[in-house]
Amino acid sequence: MPVNICKFKALFLVSLFFPGALFAQKTFNVTIELDSSINPKKVHYQYDNGKSTIFVPDTFGNNRTIVLRGAYYSPYTALNVNYSDSAKNYFGNDFFLTDTPAKIDFYFKPNMDGSLDYSHVENAVRVYDTVDNKILLDLWAFTKKEGIALGAFFNQNKGALGRNDSIKREFVKLYKARVKRAMLFLQNYPGDYFSFWYFRNQLVQLPNGYLNRDTAFLKEQLTYFNTIFPAKFTKSIEGQNLKEIFDAVLSPVKTGEMAPAFSLIDVDGRKIDLTALKGKYVLLDFWATWCGPCMAEIPFIKEIRKKYPADKLVIIGMSQDKNKKAFADAIKKEGMNWLHFFDSEGDISRLYGVNYFPTLILINPIGKIIYLSDGKLEDKDALRPVLTRFLD
Repeated sequence: MPVNICKFKALFLVSLFFPGALFAQKTFNVTIELDSSINPKKVHYQYDNGKSTIFVPDTFGNNRTIVLRGAYYSPYTALNVNYSDSAKNYFGNDFFLTDTPAKIDFYFKPNMDGSLDYSHVENAVRVYDTVDNKILLDLWAFTKKEGIALGAFFNQNKGALGRNDSIKREFVKLYKARVKRAMLFLQNYPGDYFSFWYFRNQLVQLPNGYLNRDTAFLKEQLTYFNTIFPAKFTKSIEGQNLKEIFDAVLSPVKTGEMAPAFSLIDVDGRKIDLTALKGKYVLLDFWATWCGPCMAEIPFIKEIRKKYPADKLVIIGMSQDKNKKAFADAIKKEGMNWLHFFDSEGDISRLYGVNYFPTLILINPIGKIIYLSDGKLEDKDALRPVLTRFLD
């Protein structure tokens, strides 16, 4: 093992006891080399920055040397590199990175583990390393029975999971059993960052995981978070972000309630303060260019903009895009002549508990929510009469 990797592992251990400045914003820098066994156009990159998952735009073409940089707010950023072969089988690998420049050389060899292999690594540590990470090795042994049952059921029923409710319920039951077993194990290592990271990223999976509608279990997980892990994790940016997600899912905004206040800078550099907009109606549009229904709803939003002037109704688009260019191009191409915020890290979405798109929220002049998309009725049918009632 290269010496610099050993030093990185030593830093990983030391940081568990001296977390101080590790939660400030830092920047990672990693150079990735792809050998001739890999088609560069089929490699995709994303990283967890401590607040959300950032999907790197596919703009590298046939380049075999890629340099990735990004800000992160946790002790480490977790980089995921994912590759699909000609048969559309997926292979990947995950690495913890620090603000020390790193380098990883990848090659592809078909395997049953779904792993994208590497021949050289500097200043990066594989997340799922069962050689050096004893906690992970013991965790997998501790949850082996539940994992086998879950995997076997999935392989036997994966074709019916999306259309058979009874099969889905049984799958979720087995999935929950595995999650609970893992939580039981991790409580033995509350001060280890990997335990906290695994809980946050693999066991909670909010807002769109299999258990996001199981309110009782989510409350159990929130209690676990608050009581098991020490303040160096729960009070960190990463921990507070997770708590906000729990709060938003467990206590989502409702019609008739006051809208959560926010202050932000839009894409044109203008400050938007919801409190300062009292006296006007405000329509929040949570959308993204990758969301087909969102793009299909744009003509309806344009119709609203045309009918109601900006001094009466303020429209703010809250984009969930990760690709800022795609976001900006869509605004220009579609003629979306209202305010826009690039909510790539999901701060406003979490504040409002939004976990499906598109979502429209209408706020009245005193700051109360009077319309909220329910995911069932089309907004153009449900919102139009509300606008007519209050604004015409």
